[in-house]
Amino acid sequence: YSTLKLNRMLIVVKMMLSFFAAGSLMAVKRYLKLCQLPGYEYPLLIALATLSMFFSVSANNWVILFLSLEFQALCFLVLFAWNRRSEKAINATLKFTVINFVASTLILLALIEIILFTLLFGVVILSLIEINEFTLYLFCP
Repeated sequence: YSTLKLNRMLIVVKMMLSFFAAGSLMAVKRYLKLCQLPGYEYPLLIALATLSMFFSVSANNWVILFLSLEFQALCFLVLFAWNRRSEKAINATLKFTVINFVASTLILLALIEIILFTLLFGVVILSLIEINEFTLYLFCP
């Protein structure tokens, strides 16, 4: 059982994501020089966010999808807080963090509820099927 899928459409989508990531890195090159920001942090964050997008596109499992989206949100959170002296950047970072926390909590609670519901009622349904097969075996030669 594989947790990641790979087919022709996913390869095309991953190539497009790589193209757009490279384009964003080229577009921001002049801005990084103008603001005298370190040149290695921003490309590293974009590369990690792109890698996370690759995982979320090819995820075959809800847990892998959730973890890749959380990792991508973490990369974007660092980009939001890039300018620490700006009050708007701090405000946006705090709002994003709170909203992300609430959304992640709701998603995790829903996943736990689905898993528990499946386990609880799946066992009951399987036992009912086994009982019905046994009674069918008794009454139908």
